[in-house]
This record gives sequence, structure tokens and C-alpha cells, in this order.
Amino acid sequence: MSMDLKELEIRNASRKELYTITVLTRKFFPYTGFNMEMIAKRLKDGSIHYLVALMGGYTAGFIDFKENAKSIKIMGLAVIPEMQRKGIGRRLVEEAIEFAKTKRKEVVYLLVASENSSALKMYEKFGFKSKGKLARQIWGQEVLLLFKQIRKGKATR
Repeated sequence: MSMDLKELEIRNASRKELYTITVLTRKFFPYTGFNMEMIAKRLKDGSIHYLVALMGGYTAGFIDFKENAKSIKIMGLAVIPEMQRKGIGRRLVEEAIEFAKTKRKEVVYLLVASENSSALKMYEKFGFKSKGKLARQIWGQEVLLLFKQIRKGKATR
């Protein structure tokens, strides 16, 4: 690893990172059709959280997730190609899981293309399990639904 992950800062995204988040979203998730204006709206949405990974002050990647009553759903995880395979994606996922634990959520969900073997390996290491696959393909790819149990739900009294 040439870059020192100690330099990595992960924090809530602000409008400053809007351009980079938009570029990464268009590159890795073109099927969303998201443009800068839509992502700016998502940044303001209280139930959608964007975390950015900064290396030396520059945005190296992001993760976004939607907060629901009992779960969070990771919507996207993207790291700029030059910075991939350095542990940045892993740190972003750790932060999302930590958020879920702090907010006392029961489960973390995410979707991943079945061909994305490096992402699948990483999610497996975190203990994500398959819950099935989407009935439809996204951009010609089979999409798997994964989940990670964070805590057991309490029986209602």
C-alpha cells in the first residue's frame, strides 16, 4: 500500500464534494440517471447519508445509504479508480456499519452486481449474506441483495 491510510479522513459529505460525488455516480452508477442537482437534493435529504473518504484533502470515494426505521440500505459505494484496492472502500463500509450500530438498527442491506467479485469478497469479509437477487437485471447484470444482521429485533410488548 503506497498511500498511508492514516491520512484517510471519513466524514459527512458537504456541497464541496458534490462535483466528485456526481462524477463517481455517473461513472459507476450511470443507470441512476442522477445529475448534480439530484445529488445536491439527496445531500439535503435527512434520511439519505453521504460519507466521503478524503486523502490529503481530496475526495477519494464515497458511500451513500438510506436510513429506515430498523435498517440502513447502502445505495452506492465508489472509489476513484486510482485509489481502489487500498482499503478505502472497506473503511467506508465500516463507517456505514458503525452508523447502523450507533443508531441501533437491526440490519444493513445493499445491492451488488453478481459479477463484481472484489466487492462481493469484501462484503463477505464483513459478514454480509445473500438474501436473493433482484427479479430484473440492471444494465444487463444480475444484482444480488446482501444483508448483515447488526442486532436482533426486540419483541414488541
